[in-house]
Amino acid sequence: MNRDDLLELKARMENALENDLLEDESFDINKFEEEVCTIEQDLEDYLPAARDAERKLIASILRLITKVKDEYEFFDAEAERSALFPNGEDDY
Repeated sequence: MNRDDLLELKARMENALENDLLEDESFDINKFEEEVCTIEQDLEDYLPAARDAERKLIASILRLITKVKDEYEFFDAEAERSALFPNGEDDY
């Protein structure tokens, strides 16, 4: 990934936090959620191979993604599982 692409991703996440994208009638939250989760996975996969400067920028973007996911209440399968099975998934 090049620095310009990373800066663009960072700007998009900052924009999502600064503005309520849900106010736009053409905004598709499901598409946005899928896109953000894909970006997150791609960045996490790339992180070990990144150089120091890239690493810091990627870490910053990943923190923004976490905030975006919370702000827009993305579905979190792990949190759902924990709510359904607070003591772990017991075998019966």
